[in-house]
Amino acid sequence: MIVAAGLSSRMREFKPLPPVGDSSLIRRIASSFRAAGVSDIAVVTGHNAEALREHLSGLGTACLRNEDYAASDMFSSVRIGLGYIGDRCGRAFLTPVDVPVFDAAGLPR
Repeated sequence: MIVAAGLSSRMREFKPLPPVGDSSLIRRIASSFRAAGVSDIAVVTGHNAEALREHLSGLGTACLRNEDYAASDMFSSVRIGLGYIGDRCGRAFLTPVDVPVFDAAGLPR
């Protein structure tokens, strides 16, 4: 699960989309998940949800919207993601979109 619902209020740009090499931050995270064998990636959106959904099209991610993103905290977004994941998998990995401090080798298999 990638939590990307925040307002990006402390940054000058939308947190998920800054360039990282030849990609964007969120695409790098999703690619790392895929390389580690993660088949079901949920992205919890909120602020700029449609732009993010469009940016992720073709990656096979499930975009879930936190409609109350402006008034809620990150845990509210995590609960939305966990509600979607439910019984879909035996374990889950969670990262905020602005903390991509791992690569595929660092993810549990």
